[in-house]
Amino acid sequence: IQLQISINTLQDLQQLLGEINWVRPVMGITNDELAPVFNLLRGHRDIKAPRTLTPEAQAVLERNHRNFPEKTSTSLF
Repeated sequence: IQLQISINTLQDLQQLLGEINWVRPVMGITNDELAPVFNLLRGHRDIKAPRTLTPEAQAVLERNHRNFPEKTSTSLF
């Protein structure tokens, strides 16, 4: 699975969170852990509204993206 971590708009963010939602059970990702990313949903509701990842949100996404292969290899087999 390849996640797009490049976020420019609210639509990009919503799409990424939708993809993350599919792997959350396997990865064991909690709502609390994703809070910095969920906070980016706040603000203007236009799907083309600009969004920029905060350093905290970027760290959460990178950490989980890095851990994906090791967690899925032990969880799926």
